[in-house]
Amino acid sequence: MTLVDPEAVIDALVKAYNAHDARGFAGLFAEDVVVRRYHGEVVQRSRAEIEQHYVKTFAEFPENRTEVVNRITVSNCVIDHERVFRTNTSQPIEVAAIYTISEGRITHLDFVSVVPVG
Repeated sequence: MTLVDPEAVIDALVKAYNAHDARGFAGLFAEDVVVRRYHGEVVQRSRAEIEQHYVKTFAEFPENRTEVVNRITVSNCVIDHERVFRTNTSQPIEVAAIYTISEGRITHLDFVSVVPVG
């Protein structure tokens, strides 16, 4: 099923992430997606790379989860402030994610993340 509403795509992404469903999570991205850190460092260039990365992440952090703190939607872009928890007792990683959606798939993801010190 292809979701058309950009917010529905990201809602499904968060749900798959929190369910540790790496395949379902990756399936919401375009085959040729580009994932970049803020200022342009490319970290993934395909749906397959995303799936491989999250299979490892979910195995390494079995309590891993995210919560959306705030959301702004402008046309086909969804900008989320998210908190990612690696464990139930860890300090969260603060993430600002800018998702660009086209034809029901995420085509670009640009993000800033701040890992807590200590």
